[in-house]
Amino acid sequence: ISAGNLEPLVMREGRLARILGADPGLPLGLGEHLPERSSGSLGSEQLQPGDLLLLYTDGVVEARSPEGDFFGIERLVDLAVRNLAAGLPAPETMRRLVRALLEHQSGDLTDDATMLLIQWHGDPRATLESGT
Repeated sequence: ISAGNLEPLVMREGRLARILGADPGLPLGLGEHLPERSSGSLGSEQLQPGDLLLLYTDGVVEARSPEGDFFGIERLVDLAVRNLAAGLPAPETMRRLVRALLEHQSGDLTDDATMLLIQWHGDPRATLESGT
């Protein structure tokens, strides 16, 4: 369910595998008095072990350089793909994404800029049930 944020990105084997689309609802915390408007549509995706899910706010892609250039979704995807394809772990990839964003804005963030990179390792019960 999207609570007003941009579409999450699924990264698989060092590349962008899919952009997850769901009709957005109102931002989290708004609209409790309007239950029919408080949640968007439910989406689903089957993740594979090793997949990464990149969540980000509009403050990331709308971040502007001193010259007025947006950071943009293309730059975000390109940086994530290049770092993951190089075999860097998720925490280092995230550190580099944050650093690139800060450098793009000369260290002066003017809007919320939140990113979260989640790695799916698979269902731990599957390993236990297989007798391993």
